Amino acid sequence: MTMHVAMRPTPRVAPGLGLLVQLVVSDPERLALLKTALERSGAVVHAVCTPAEALSIAAAIDIDVLVCDLDLEGMDGCTLLQRLRHLRSHRAPLPAIALAPRRDEDEISGAFQAGFLIHAIRPEPQDLVRMVTSLDVGPVDLGRGPRPVAGRA
Repeated sequence: MTMHVAMRPTPRVAPGLGLLVQLVVSDPERLALLKTALERSGAVVHAVCTPAEALSIAAAIDIDVLVCDLDLEGMDGCTLLQRLRHLRSHRAPLPAIALAPRRDEDEISGAFQAGFLIHAIRPEPQDLVRMVTSLDVGPVDLGRGPRPVAGRA
């Protein structure tokens, strides 16, 4: 597994503790594997295979972290991140991790330009958990469930 970091993340929370993670992975088996690892760390995971599903969830839930494939059907991960950030423009920035199947310098550069903080090449589930929990996502309320988006029921 290779990881490229746009900036050095500052650990703020213990593994997973209640983070709301939007996981967008086109391969259903890989999606299930990564979702399980994140949930075991204590994260609340909204796992989907398509950008359309991700946008639908983002309209109703205020997520803490986005983890997504760069190569998605119908919309690439960079465009998805831009659209998600547009939806939440009045809230805190959305930390994001890009997942890729191979090393491609242009793709890495594009991911960082789009705003991804980490670019990872097929990370193992436990490595992804470490990446997610290394992001600076602020204080965590352990008793919360999914937070509705302000102004929406």
